[in-house]
Amino acid sequence: MANRPKAVFVNPDDSAATSEQIEELAAEREEISRDIAVRVARVMLNSALMTEVCELGELDGLSLVMLPSMEWARPVRDAIKLGARGGKGPTTVRAGQPAPLRAEPGWAFVEISGRVGCEAPARIAIALSQGLSVVAVAAAADRERLPLGLEGAADRVLVLQPPSWVGLAAAAMEGRQIERVDWNSVRHDEALLDGLTPSILGMCYRHGQRVQAFCSRLASALKFAAKRKLASSGPRGLARVPGLSPAVNDWVHSLVRDFADYREGRIGWAEVDRGAVIAGPPGCGKTTLARAMAEEMGVPLILGSQAQWQSCGHQGDMLKAMRGTFAEARQAAPCLLFLDELDAFSDRRKLSGDNAEYCRQVTNALLAELDGAVGRDGVVVIGACNHADLLEPALTRPGRLERVLALGPPDRDVMEAVLRVHLGGELKHEALADVAVLAHGMTGAEAEAAVRDAKRAARVLGRPLRRGDLLLAICEARGIELVAHAALIH
Repeated sequence: MANRPKAVFVNPDDSAATSEQIEELAAEREEISRDIAVRVARVMLNSALMTEVCELGELDGLSLVMLPSMEWARPVRDAIKLGARGGKGPTTVRAGQPAPLRAEPGWAFVEISGRVGCEAPARIAIALSQGLSVVAVAAAADRERLPLGLEGAADRVLVLQPPSWVGLAAAAMEGRQIERVDWNSVRHDEALLDGLTPSILGMCYRHGQRVQAFCSRLASALKFAAKRKLASSGPRGLARVPGLSPAVNDWVHSLVRDFADYREGRIGWAEVDRGAVIAGPPGCGKTTLARAMAEEMGVPLILGSQAQWQSCGHQGDMLKAMRGTFAEARQAAPCLLFLDELDAFSDRRKLSGDNAEYCRQVTNALLAELDGAVGRDGVVVIGACNHADLLEPALTRPGRLERVLALGPPDRDVMEAVLRVHLGGELKHEALADVAVLAHGMTGAEAEAAVRDAKRAARVLGRPLRRGDLLLAICEARGIELVAHAALIH
């Protein structure tokens, strides 16, 4: 872009337009146009618009844009802003806050998350009633969960597909002097582009690099990402923790909904639960539940524990590490802060011996952080412990960790769902009800270990996983005589 001439057109009748504002606008457009993800988003948009016989500048009314993932929302917004709206950003529209009809045309950008508490339909309706054009974006994977009637009401539906390698190369070359390119050298496996994300694009792009080098680096990154995705395939979010008790399930889903409302500005932080304690025996899924909640909310998970803090040195170092963890959480807000082994902070009334005063001061410091003298808006704290009866009672007072939720091993009806979560799609056509009965009594962690052992055994034999591999692994883990179940193996 540095080699291209620049021109700014000014309406002479607009007395509010100053040279400083014009320069700021030009600089903003220049910065956005250098973003490789925005350039690629424009390629994807133009390709989808060809089927609609439509151009970016004609996105009036309600346009529904289906994205490969929600990570493309910002680049698509900026591509529309530059290519169709003359650099004018979208108007913010909040549900429940209607406004009179606007005299000047404008547009609104609405992200449809597909999560509990989404108020996208209300925001779309308000924007349209104000005379705004609306671009609503959603992930293609959430198409079945779109608000009822949205697709039928849209003036157009654009499904964005990953660009070709040639399209990527063209986007990388945009704004440069002519570069001689062997187009065959930029082509790689087209299937890799299904995993293309703005973050991967940004990490692979280098200013001034040759197009062939960019495409080669991108192909390498996408191959590595595909391997990682395959290794971690399986349900995400709360789908990873089936069979929660009604009490735990209700609280978790309420917190997810409240968190979404807080992030959208519909409620204040005072209306969101500050946190809770998850109690249960080892291996019952306390850490897994915290990770699943963070995934469902789409927020970072910050980890801390007394053992982690204590490893930093003497009491002063430990307290400094504790405060550092809470400071990290406040910096990352909105987020979840997970405190493991919370029962290490024992009841201060029962402390005795040489270390009593040391432990009392450490517990007092934790209580001070939970009270949040410097504020911890946007930080929900989840504590985990094996023995809730040993906890310092002050930890669970209102405003701190306000309730204790019990987790236990999965019951017989839930065990099959737990096994399928850890199988990650393997054996999906096999009946596992009797295998689940055999596994009843195992914790979630023990079931996960059995699945891992079964997969390893199949890999050693150089063949796909079989139902019998899982059965044998569970029998071995439980110390059950294998002969008694030989008829079930094949």
